[in-house]
Amino acid sequence: MFANGGVPVSRAFLGTAQAAETTGFSFVQISDSHVGFNKPANPHADTTLMEAIGKVKAIPGKPAFMIHTGDITHLSKPAEFDAANQLIGGAGLDVHYVPGEHDLVDEGAGKAYLERYGKNAKGAGWYSFDQSGVHFVGLVNVVAPPLTDTDMGQRLAKARGVGAIHDLDKTMPFGHVCAPEDIANVVRYLVSERNTYVSGEKITVHGAADRAGFA
Repeated sequence: MFANGGVPVSRAFLGTAQAAETTGFSFVQISDSHVGFNKPANPHADTTLMEAIGKVKAIPGKPAFMIHTGDITHLSKPAEFDAANQLIGGAGLDVHYVPGEHDLVDEGAGKAYLERYGKNAKGAGWYSFDQSGVHFVGLVNVVAPPLTDTDMGQRLAKARGVGAIHDLDKTMPFGHVCAPEDIANVVRYLVSERNTYVSGEKITVHGAADRAGFA
């Protein structure tokens, strides 16, 4: 992403990054590294993260910072956090973090995450910072989706022996597998001005899919 005049614009890693063209500043957002995960959907999560960091380092024009928006690890284990820190540190950038649900499953219900990344946090772990006149707020609401109609969701469905993800539609109480828009609608509310008092919550968006065994 880059910001010019306080207005953010996103760009994906498509060929050569274009961050250097901006007159404002750029920053990088990564997510769901799931260090420690080793199932068929992504058996080498550390390698995937390493490849992502390689793309970050190749961006022309050094970004001002990087933000990891959750699920740094898969099971909140100390060794997973250690490995993630080492890999992410290879980017050579200041890094800000917000937790995903997989970062809060230790016995202390997030204590391990806060000890590493929450030293300047307030309340349940939210914090804010300024960059070049732009104020950023890192919230700690966690939106926990079920199996979702994405490329990753399709791979997970196949790993569970399902031919196509929409074969599960008839088993879902709402009549369809979770769509990205179902998650986006919740996130849109959380970051909107309509959200005046929600923080520090894990919000499960599963359409009662747990009854079908695919939450």
